[in-house]
Amino acid sequence: MEIRAALFLWLLLSSSAATKLVQLSTSDLVAEPCHSNVTLRCNVSQEAGLKVSSLFWIRKRDNKTLCAVQQTGLKSHDGHRIRCSYTPPAQLALTFTHLWPTDRGDYICKLRSNRGIKNNTSKVAVEECYGKVYTDYSPSKVGCHFHGVYPRGEVHWFHRGKNVTSDSTAADPGDPNPKGMYNVSSTLRTKGDPNEYNCSLWIPGAKTYLASVLVHGSERGTRLAGRGQAVSVHIVGLGWLLILAGVLIV
Repeated sequence: MEIRAALFLWLLLSSSAATKLVQLSTSDLVAEPCHSNVTLRCNVSQEAGLKVSSLFWIRKRDNKTLCAVQQTGLKSHDGHRIRCSYTPPAQLALTFTHLWPTDRGDYICKLRSNRGIKNNTSKVAVEECYGKVYTDYSPSKVGCHFHGVYPRGEVHWFHRGKNVTSDSTAADPGDPNPKGMYNVSSTLRTKGDPNEYNCSLWIPGAKTYLASVLVHGSERGTRLAGRGQAVSVHIVGLGWLLILAGVLIV
């Protein structure tokens, strides 16, 4: 009986020591704005005698396998937006080609080998963002519409250096869409003033502006004024945003 117990203990310690020799390398935290291209990589250390039988990326919240490398090869279990790639002998990459707020959470890299099972976790955090901004204008009012906003935000209006948000009408953004994003809209009556108006996307939770757009009261129609956080002739620069922040504080 003592011999059996000693043998069992030796096997247990040997297995534990072998497992410790295998190292999984992943990023602890990946934080990017939504709409970004994000890749999680899982690297298995190259140890003599190691034989990888399977390697997975698993979404923790629903225990769904997104990527799997087994004897039959690489399998991707999600749509075209989430892609998997495998670089032999032991690197598995999970890529979000267009990051959504609903992608935030923990992802587990799981290894099965001749030396046991090993797991590592990467956390995905989604930062503030927006997708597109449209403006519309007429002789009597101007409008500003931000699509694909995360988290929930609101529009602030400025005219001739004055905050005129209290004169605007904001649409209820309602619940987030299936991607976890909001559409944020507001209109402002111009009273026939043909000068430029500024609408800025404010994120209360982060206490920051994501974008600021000039709307011309003398024009008519609707147009796409910007995409994401790219700068264009319609997007006001950082210096002007800082001025606006100062106006609000005062």
